[in-house]
Amino acid sequence: MEAASDFVTSTIRVMWLPIGAYILCVPYLAYWVLSAVYLYSIGEPYYKDMSLFAEIKWTDDTTYLWWFFLFGLLWTVAFIICAQQFMIAATVC
Repeated sequence: MEAASDFVTSTIRVMWLPIGAYILCVPYLAYWVLSAVYLYSIGEPYYKDMSLFAEIKWTDDTTYLWWFFLFGLLWTVAFIICAQQFMIAATVC
């Protein structure tokens, strides 16, 4: 604990890394949500009787694309977090 506190006090700039990772993740998440709305609208609208809203019928390709897009979100955010952890570990070494 003493060594960790000595490192943080001598290298105070390392505290900016989590903030930088957050600043990178927020715009990417906003882009992802906007793209997800467009991706959700791919398909044929299906109208039910006496309903105000339509449902979207997806094909199997659209479903696979949605899962691939979700995987891309999780992978990219995990990559940003791992890059941040690597930079901290490399600085400590």
